Amino acid sequence: MRVPDPFAYFSELAFELRPGAKFELLHMERLLARMGHPERRFRSIHIAGTNGKGSTAATLEAIYRHSGVRTGLFTSPHLETITERIRLLGVDISAEQFSSAFVPVYSAIQDLLQTRELPHPPSYFETVTAVAFQAFADAGIELAVVEVGLGGRLDATNVLEPLLSIITPIGFDHQQYLGTTLSAIAGEKAGIIKPGIPVLTAWQAPEALAVLHRRAHMTGVTLQFAPETSNLHLEDDGTFRFDVSYRGAMLPVRPLLPGRHQVENTRLAIAACEVLGDVFPVSPQQLQPGLDAIRWPGRLERFVLDKQVIWLDGAHNEMGAAALASFMESFFKQTKPVLLFGSMSDKDVEAIAAMLFSHAAAVVLTSVEHPRAVPVEQLRARLADWQDKLSLLTAPSLDKAMKTALKLAEEQSAPLVVTGSLYLAGAVRHRLVEGQAAQS
Repeated sequence: MRVPDPFAYFSELAFELRPGAKFELLHMERLLARMGHPERRFRSIHIAGTNGKGSTAATLEAIYRHSGVRTGLFTSPHLETITERIRLLGVDISAEQFSSAFVPVYSAIQDLLQTRELPHPPSYFETVTAVAFQAFADAGIELAVVEVGLGGRLDATNVLEPLLSIITPIGFDHQQYLGTTLSAIAGEKAGIIKPGIPVLTAWQAPEALAVLHRRAHMTGVTLQFAPETSNLHLEDDGTFRFDVSYRGAMLPVRPLLPGRHQVENTRLAIAACEVLGDVFPVSPQQLQPGLDAIRWPGRLERFVLDKQVIWLDGAHNEMGAAALASFMESFFKQTKPVLLFGSMSDKDVEAIAAMLFSHAAAVVLTSVEHPRAVPVEQLRARLADWQDKLSLLTAPSLDKAMKTALKLAEEQSAPLVVTGSLYLAGAVRHRLVEGQAAQS
């Protein structure tokens, strides 16, 4: 059997959110069974939620790695390349490792298609999830931190039997797939709660929390909550230091990731370490080195290019926009930033703009090369009400948009914030990394 190039294969599968997409676990279960169940060869932590699940996952992985555990991390989406989704021992999987893990996945898919146990090839996300599980098994990973791709109940990752389930704050996103009410969305997220497996949750809106409590009661588990924090202090770089309860004592910590919302994500991760203390013990002295090692690109990530400060944050829903707005309000007190903004067509662009644009001195609208991206002229039409409130510019290409936004930021001695889409953040990040390399 000839195995195709995996990167070409995934390109042909296209992106996971297709109109009319159907989600179910049976096909994923059949695929993993044919592969010999690689997901049973490592332990896992499973994380669902609307916002913060990726940051919480990255924080947990870094803490456990620095406490001596062989860790894996699976997150989505990626900013630039698919290999970013899978980390082994803190490093993005190599092209060679990815290709090697893809072989048994592809072989199992072909077998199942031939026997008609699968009616069609698995989706992009199902396939990359299987590759991740195979890669973790091949690398001898002891603990994999796995982020849900979409929802939870029918997500491809929900085949796991984890040591712990975590649910970060729930808000509105992907309503066309998960439902139009907070209760419906919470019901999908709550689908990762399983009998006998501890579940930890962040602060939730009452409507969402009621759903989580019902699901926990049905499965016979008790919702656990992250401990409170004290002595919260904003640092000059946008990060926070604070005290958090851990193993019976108040412990001072300072996450590397900026933003007030990272306080919630960090205390969730620290609470998880306490819950799993008997299985994977982490001493108080091991927490801060792990927090110092977190790498989470495109989420309030700071660059300096030719002395111009640029922040990347892929806030792509109302909850993410609220977190970014809070950061801009508290951190950019002297000069409002210039925004470079683009979005996907399935997002509530008007609601996101309402949260962000009032904190900006000017906004440059653009479109990223992606099948779901909102064309820039359509974006301007949808946001036309802002034209009388601030300088609202458009650019026909991303390169032109960057030049325009950078010029505006320089003229106003203001920072530049790139936001509205993780795909936009990834495309700009690629250009900034190249620019920094050229400077060095």
